[in-house]
Amino acid sequence: MRGLCVLRAIKNNVIIELIDQKKETFTGGGIILVTTDKNEAQFAKVVAVGPDVEFIKIGDAILPDWNEVRETVYEKEKVFVINEDFVVMIKGEPESKPKKTKKAA
Repeated sequence: MRGLCVLRAIKNNVIIELIDQKKETFTGGGIILVTTDKNEAQFAKVVAVGPDVEFIKIGDAILPDWNEVRETVYEKEKVFVINEDFVVMIKGEPESKPKKTKKAA
């Protein structure tokens, strides 16, 4: 999405682009079959975040509530905007939990 670099998100909004989740398989004769799994979660990549966004950063792969995503067109490209409150999960490395320390007696 080349035109999105000029767009800025405001408040706690996030601008996202779809992550291509097509899978290619090859038949015995070398024919490429492209499929998408309708049951697989559709993740999106974050391309811009507003100043009030707390938990999401540019480059994150997120699973938005697709019913809450606003879609528009900017310079002939689809642009998707969602409020941070409607992001279901962030895909990535698990956060390390602080180790519990035993209290001295």
